[in-house]
Amino acid sequence: MSAVRISEQEALSAGAELWVIRNDPALAWWSKLDFLSAYLLSENYFRPKKQVPAQLLNILEATRFDTFSQPSLQNYVLLGSEDHFFNKWVLVWNQLKEKELADSIVDLSVKLKFSSVRIFSDSKSLTEALAARPSASSLNISFIENT
Repeated sequence: MSAVRISEQEALSAGAELWVIRNDPALAWWSKLDFLSAYLLSENYFRPKKQVPAQLLNILEATRFDTFSQPSLQNYVLLGSEDHFFNKWVLVWNQLKEKELADSIVDLSVKLKFSSVRIFSDSKSLTEALAARPSASSLNISFIENT
């Protein structure tokens, strides 16, 4: 399995079910994907999270109802993007090492049954880390260089 470099003109075309980009609004591709998806990326990372009202917390405590709170720091967010692009998913990652990100991509490919990935950021090193994994041999990998 080898990774294929694609041109900027092909970057937003069909051909990969999962798109991967680092959460960095300074990246040109991040800004472009965010704008073209009607701010899907920034809505999920920068919108203030809703707080549970104190009155509801009191009721839950009084009834001894178990609650679950999502940790505020996430390593990645997987967004459904079929309504915005010619793909199924966008994975926006945050604070992951290449090996961890490659593990997450391979794990998601098994769970979500996709066979193609397009990488928009840190493409060379991440592409090499992903291509080096034997379990990723069935993935078709394409990448676009950051500009």
